[in-house]
Amino acid sequence: MTIPTHAAKVSIRGMRKPRRAAAAKPGSDRTEDAPPRRGRAPSTPSGDLPERMAALERELAAVRAERDELLVDEARWQRLTEQSPLGIIAYRSDGTVKYANRALRGLFELTDEEHALLVAQYNILEDPRLRESGALEQIRKAFAGEVSVLPPTLYERPSPIEGRPVRRWLEGVMYPVRDREGAIREVVLIHTDVTPLRTAEEDLQESQGVLHRQLAELEHLYATTPVGLCLVDRDLRYVRINEMMAAINGRPPAHHVGRTIREVLPDLADDIEPVYRRVIETGEPALDVEVRGTTAAESGEERHWLVSYHPLRSEAGGVHAVSTVVRDITTRTRAETALRESEERFRELAESIREVFWLFDWKEKRVVYVSPAFETVWGRPIESLYGDYGEWGRSIHPDDRAPAS
Repeated sequence: MTIPTHAAKVSIRGMRKPRRAAAAKPGSDRTEDAPPRRGRAPSTPSGDLPERMAALERELAAVRAERDELLVDEARWQRLTEQSPLGIIAYRSDGTVKYANRALRGLFELTDEEHALLVAQYNILEDPRLRESGALEQIRKAFAGEVSVLPPTLYERPSPIEGRPVRRWLEGVMYPVRDREGAIREVVLIHTDVTPLRTAEEDLQESQGVLHRQLAELEHLYATTPVGLCLVDRDLRYVRINEMMAAINGRPPAHHVGRTIREVLPDLADDIEPVYRRVIETGEPALDVEVRGTTAAESGEERHWLVSYHPLRSEAGGVHAVSTVVRDITTRTRAETALRESEERFRELAESIREVFWLFDWKEKRVVYVSPAFETVWGRPIESLYGDYGEWGRSIHPDDRAPAS
């Protein structure tokens, strides 16, 4: 801060020596040569002049010392602000710029020309963007004598230095600086760059948005997938379960959570609990384990399921739960059983007749099946026909081969 001082000059040139007093006439209160009084104080005796001069010199010395101290303080303040990593700008009481430190110029990436224009032309009290953002009200409080805190505000401008937009989130504190009489000489604004923090918050919000969307997708998938899904903890208690799995067990989802496997599936517990414990202890999955039995869903009817058990590990590496995938394969198992029984009946029929019966795949050009009577009629082993489907033709009489082919 620069405080102007005015040196006082004192001159004694032209000052006349006081006249000697003339003898007073008898009966008169005036001397003969004394001038008549005209209502003003008599001149100061010459003996007081050195004392007054000394007082003035002391006063001037005090003013000079105060001025020098203020200059030292101002120089120290400017050095501190110039070296500060915070952007500092000082405004005059009318809102114009008095000083901007190096950090502020770097914060906004100002060229020397832009910095000169800032100091010469900018007035914070007339900035329309601050008025639109509502920050001008807080700024005016500082110019009225209050300490004012400015909330994080986004500043954007093209960068003439690197040709990219300058985007800064800044928060600030404004405080007035007063002179000896209490009048506001200037208002100092200290900027703090909170861009990394706000960027991290924006990234976090974006990540949270992505996570929320993914979680919603997973919840939808968990709820609508056509297979049974459940999560069981180390105590073999249900943590969560989807509708399909609850339907397989014949109990609503709310009936599962917090209950053990044995409480929900008493008829299957002896078969499936050892599998869960093995996965928890070893950390290895158990895939496509076939389980059969009865549940409350189909009382008394045996069902078949294909179950996969997947360990879920904590950050420490231990297994804290088991994710289970269950597919009801009852229909497929019954179909496979029916097919197997049909094939057995067919084989019994084919092997009991004396005629030769075979199945041939024309696309693959291979014999799929031939009845045991082939060996009796053709006199050749069945394996030879499986290895070469033309084997049967070589035993036909040459005169009959053409019609047979």
